[in-house]
Amino acid sequence: MADLDRERPSQAESPRMDYAIDDLTVASSPPARGDSDDLAFFLIQAGSYMEVHGAGFRTDCERVFELGTQLRGEAANWLVGLVEAGATELHNLEHFLLALRLRFENPLTEEKARAALQRLRQGTRSVSDFAAEFHRLASRLRAGQRWS
Repeated sequence: MADLDRERPSQAESPRMDYAIDDLTVASSPPARGDSDDLAFFLIQAGSYMEVHGAGFRTDCERVFELGTQLRGEAANWLVGLVEAGATELHNLEHFLLALRLRFENPLTEEKARAALQRLRQGTRSVSDFAAEFHRLASRLRAGQRWS
């Protein structure tokens, strides 16, 4: 990994992401946010970050390790396991993000989002509020995600 650090774009060229996954375990108490929200936000951040700065990295492996620096807790331990195993997901950003999602996303998230989309009605709320809710739910559908 030392080679990756030397070849990584400078901070001026590629500012760090400002969000990290601190805990990807399901929250047991209602006031705490659960893993699905944290993961969904991280994936949006990762996609946006790579959209803007991804060209500054020469390989997908460098992109994966840049995102990997933002993982914490169980997610960081999962990444260490991938590195130790020499997993192929480390060499393809799309595969890495899919593996991250499959490992940490609640399997019912997509199903619940589909059902919520089918029930979604504008009602008395504004068009912008309705559109925001639509986009929030749609972002939880795998077919709607762009990884790179």
